[in-house]
Amino acid sequence: MSHFPLTAPAWQLLALQLGVPLALSFLAPYFLPLVMFGVSTLIFATIFMWWLWTVAETTNSQIPVLQQRPTRLMASGFIYVLIYIASIFGFLVTHSMGRGPGAVILIPHLLAMVAMFYGLWFTAKQLATLKQNGPPPFLGTLGAFFMLWYFPIGVWFVQPVVRKRLGRIGA
Repeated sequence: MSHFPLTAPAWQLLALQLGVPLALSFLAPYFLPLVMFGVSTLIFATIFMWWLWTVAETTNSQIPVLQQRPTRLMASGFIYVLIYIASIFGFLVTHSMGRGPGAVILIPHLLAMVAMFYGLWFTAKQLATLKQNGPPPFLGTLGAFFMLWYFPIGVWFVQPVVRKRLGRIGA
């Protein structure tokens, strides 16, 4: 596992997550715009989930054993979300002239949302546990959750804590 997300300053993480998809948007006139939007979205989501997964895995290994939780469900959820994003854009590109996916994607979409929220909550809970040196209060976890959810703002608050607490592990 790469430890770049643990040691990178917040601006580098934000530039990587937003800069790569933005740079790809300049290629949109040469390809189908929907394809470029799908690729950009997939890259954005991959980088974001890579950061979340790295923080969650490392945080989970640094807290007491009794408070550690298995990470397999979180990792499986992130993989499902990435597969869902790729498949939905593939479906939209191949069926762009006809009707949209409609109700067919309702259940997979809801599952992807649940998986993403579980990954956000898992990471927030483990990070709050590390910060509190024990079980965090609900509001501590909720604050970390919203900071992770609203990444472009939250990264400025979460990443310094990640670098301070976990950066030495990745160095």
